[in-house]
Amino acid sequence: MRQYKTLPDIFGHATLADMFFMPPEIMLKDLPPEQREAFMDVLEHPDFTIHGLKKEDAFTKVAFKHPFEGENEYPLTPEAAEAGVQPLTGVIGYMHSRYHLEDTLYAHTAIVVGQMNEMLYQVCSCGKRGYGEDDVVIPTPYVICAFFHDIGKKWCACTNINREISSYGHAECSAYVANYWLKKVKKLEPEMRQMIVSAIYGHDLIKRWSPDSDYKLRVYQETMGGIAGDEAKKDGEIQFPGFFKGGQNRIIQRYTETLADADLGVSKIMLDSKARESGYILSGEHFSQYSGKAEPKVETVTNDEFTKRIDEGISLVEKVFKDENQH
Repeated sequence: MRQYKTLPDIFGHATLADMFFMPPEIMLKDLPPEQREAFMDVLEHPDFTIHGLKKEDAFTKVAFKHPFEGENEYPLTPEAAEAGVQPLTGVIGYMHSRYHLEDTLYAHTAIVVGQMNEMLYQVCSCGKRGYGEDDVVIPTPYVICAFFHDIGKKWCACTNINREISSYGHAECSAYVANYWLKKVKKLEPEMRQMIVSAIYGHDLIKRWSPDSDYKLRVYQETMGGIAGDEAKKDGEIQFPGFFKGGQNRIIQRYTETLADADLGVSKIMLDSKARESGYILSGEHFSQYSGKAEPKVETVTNDEFTKRIDEGISLVEKVFKDENQH
């Protein structure tokens, strides 16, 4: 009897080359047939809206059990199954964990997009980088990176041994979907698409929880073609060639590290005297390629600031993909 794989199994071992060159019928060949056809349907029908992150699609229909309408039962990781953990149920795009008390992929993505804009607006508005609308300058490639960075969690989410949601393989899955969907965006040059996909693929390679930071630094550098890009090392050893030249690698580095800085989740909800939500502690990591170190990053925002950032993220995605969403 054939042993099929899960989507996390398939994407958890995927390389950057797979993102660009592996056709879906080969990439997905070890999925159960019904799931394979469903994910092919997802690839063929892009949804460039944040709201799409909480909508049922062909894959969520067949890959998850549905104890209630609009909810998934999230399958167990092998370790959780062995420990007899009960699977979590939640909305589509559920991502509850100690690092993501915002609970939903929808809210998290909006936060990260809004955070990217907060970090970049002054730079972009002064340098006029990005696309403008009514004198508002939008850092378009960064918004696209943020929109796609965790999209794979919609399909890769599982219940782990701590009875939290984990999404092994989500970065690779996100990059694969981004590459496929962004090919349909006519205004996006292939080179820009490839750099964005590389940043999405690499955004989880630079986390502080890496078991070996030196190893992760090397993997990150090699994935992106190395700091020197297509240049040789001083001692004459051949540098990992990568897919890009030095200038492109520097852009990918900037996208990846900015995305890592913006990738914050709610780690604590603050309550007022009447037990109403009054603010949030957002936690993430700051990574420097040159030191190879990632350090904790914490930010406190009020309830109003939090809501504003989510609304801003939704608005930015709508503006960037306006033409695509009208189809």
